[in-house]
Amino acid sequence: MRKIRKNNFMYKSNIYINPISINSIKPKFREGTGLDNITSLQLFLKAQGLNIKLGNTLKGGVDSQVYEAVLNFKKVVVKHTEDRGDKLFEPPFSPVDFYVARENHNIDAKILNLLSDSSISVPKILHHFQEQSTTIMDDLREDGFELLSNIIIKGGLNINSASNIGKKLGQLCNFGQKLPEFDTVKNRYTQIFERGLELRLAYPNTQTEYLCVEKEFVNNVQGWMWPDGHPKNIFVDIKGDIRFIDFGGTYWGDQRFMLPNFLAHIVLFSLAGYLNKEDAVKYIYACVNGYRESQNIQEDIFCKYLVMEIFHRSFGKWIDGIDTPEQKLSCLSFALNMVKRNILDMNGLTSLLTS
Repeated sequence: MRKIRKNNFMYKSNIYINPISINSIKPKFREGTGLDNITSLQLFLKAQGLNIKLGNTLKGGVDSQVYEAVLNFKKVVVKHTEDRGDKLFEPPFSPVDFYVARENHNIDAKILNLLSDSSISVPKILHHFQEQSTTIMDDLREDGFELLSNIIIKGGLNINSASNIGKKLGQLCNFGQKLPEFDTVKNRYTQIFERGLELRLAYPNTQTEYLCVEKEFVNNVQGWMWPDGHPKNIFVDIKGDIRFIDFGGTYWGDQRFMLPNFLAHIVLFSLAGYLNKEDAVKYIYACVNGYRESQNIQEDIFCKYLVMEIFHRSFGKWIDGIDTPEQKLSCLSFALNMVKRNILDMNGLTSLLTS
């Protein structure tokens, strides 16, 4: 990997580095698609010859707007993405937030199409407009599916989904190891910066806890991986069948992050009071056993990645349900105790959760 010296700083030529500085000049961003509201988006879709009517805005991710809609008398969802930094979304709101280009939308569509012929269940794409970063796809709710995060917050989590999620995450690893590499918007360097920030802040005078995780996260590239496999991006039905959504943030990196990333949220929701802790432990083991049908687990790395994600989400960043001081302190205390007690195996993790 070629290195370039510039202004006495070394940086790698194929890595985008987000500079952090205090600047009174607001950054300039490129123009949006012009489809940054429901009216303009519907007019565009009708101009493509579609008999479609957009409805309510659904809860979506950070970078996209998702609308419920009716296409030819069938209920669907319409997902549209702008750059984070144009009319639809405010520019990055702090020096540690990244500008995200709307091309991640087309990465999502690409992966959904690739997965459509696999054992991984995802919504079917009905129409995709690449230049306008807009996709029309099946509404999974019509088939009895509901977002796992909503189910958990309502107190209705069923253990039936645990094994299936573990199995499918394992199968997703296999899929990613065979996938030919292509360009993505995000990468492992930007991801460790974003997800490791709170871990760094927790130990400002040493950084030892962060640096050992960073080394693993950056240097172990096992294939294509999905860093956003959390309950906001997983649909579940009453039988425990699952559907995965939202692959725009995927990249090539350490696949060992995917399982602890998901299970960190089970821990978080348990600490926040939405899950009985004994039930959460059963769910964790069932999910782990499902994953182990196709993948090995390195428990020390599993625990390090899990605690990093708990730090990352402890104050409710980009997830619902962690709002009160008591909830936040419970999550933060758990993460700090995992590090303090040097918990590096599954039994230690679950014992701490139920203690």
